[in-house]
Amino acid sequence: MDYKMVEREPITLMGIAVKTTNDELVFGLLWERFFNEGVLEKIPHIKSEEMIALYSDYQGDHTDMFSFMIGCPVEKVEEIPSGFVVKEIPGGKYGRIISKGEFPDSIQRTWNEIWDSDIKRAYQYDYEVYSSKFKLNPPEVDVYLSIEK
Repeated sequence: MDYKMVEREPITLMGIAVKTTNDELVFGLLWERFFNEGVLEKIPHIKSEEMIALYSDYQGDHTDMFSFMIGCPVEKVEEIPSGFVVKEIPGGKYGRIISKGEFPDSIQRTWNEIWDSDIKRAYQYDYEVYSSKFKLNPPEVDVYLSIEK
């Protein structure tokens, strides 16, 4: 699987989160909750309307428990709305993979390829960025992986 090493700035992310595994089907439910509850509109001091899906707090590798969060970058944190969480995604070098195609099949296919690859992942902070490229035809999502040093 081809990926490109890129330098990323740190991100302060605010949104909603769950603990899960890849065997559970909570991803769609959290996205549904994000939109149905108007999470985007409730995030104070929003920096951009990019939506980020963050995978962190791994209890091992992709077969174990981890935190899954959907949120948006914020300029600062003065208050945290009830039920929301804040995570700091560190800056540094990440492996970038561009997922292209109809959603959600394309992102699931990308993750399957990542799991089956020989990429030496650090299992720290992996995330998907849903930017204006998500509105292209076909949609594109940038996937960033924490890579072992």
